[in-house]
Amino acid sequence: GLTDGGVDARLLLAEAAPLGARSLCIAHDSITSFLGALGDGRGAVVAAGTGVVTLAVGSTSVARVDGWGHLLGDAGSGYWIGRAAFDAVLRANDGRGPETLLTEELRVCFPALEDAYIELQSDPDRVSRIAAFARTVADGATAGDAVAIAISEAAAEELAHSVVSGLRRVGEVADDAASAAPRVRAIGGVLGSPVLSDAFVRALLRRIPGADVRVGTADPLDGAALLPVVAADSALRAQVLRVGA
Repeated sequence: GLTDGGVDARLLLAEAAPLGARSLCIAHDSITSFLGALGDGRGAVVAAGTGVVTLAVGSTSVARVDGWGHLLGDAGSGYWIGRAAFDAVLRANDGRGPETLLTEELRVCFPALEDAYIELQSDPDRVSRIAAFARTVADGATAGDAVAIAISEAAAEELAHSVVSGLRRVGEVADDAASAAPRVRAIGGVLGSPVLSDAFVRALLRRIPGADVRVGTADPLDGAALLPVVAADSALRAQVLRVGA
């Protein structure tokens, strides 16, 4: 969540000096996620957990897409999926939507579905509780539940859309995407759903047929370790705040 002017780097370095720190590098977590997955080259990384953020890097510019939090964005995130699960179950309960296996799973935590909104609104952990139901959706999709599959595919479309939007902004994809071959990585717990991850790959390749797209794991701590050595000619270099003693 690092924003411009949002941190006094020298004050942080002074606080860390007793530990032997002589320099400090700070960056937004989308930067460390990108570095952990693709290093300091070009391409796009979408990191989807409770929230989601996509970072696209071109030869001279960087574009961050979404990451606006559960109130304003995070389309395709764990929270977004969990929220969609509640919506689908309550619609089915009202007779406004199709029956779904998700209802039975939500009733385990909320036996009286009609009271779920009251309990959640007063719970300071409501975001993480709602996001936890992304796993329920993943399991339901694997079991063949049509509603869970539809939610998973919709999330995948959102994630692919964010990736393509970022790549366009940094010039890695032009109007004619057929000739583009950007590197794309998708990481985070949400991609642990086979239905969603497969749908993401299909959605991305439908938009950019030549993309090198892979779904897997990458540790942002590995990216953080690379902050001091980002190449001078990388567009990421300007995104890293550095101070020395």
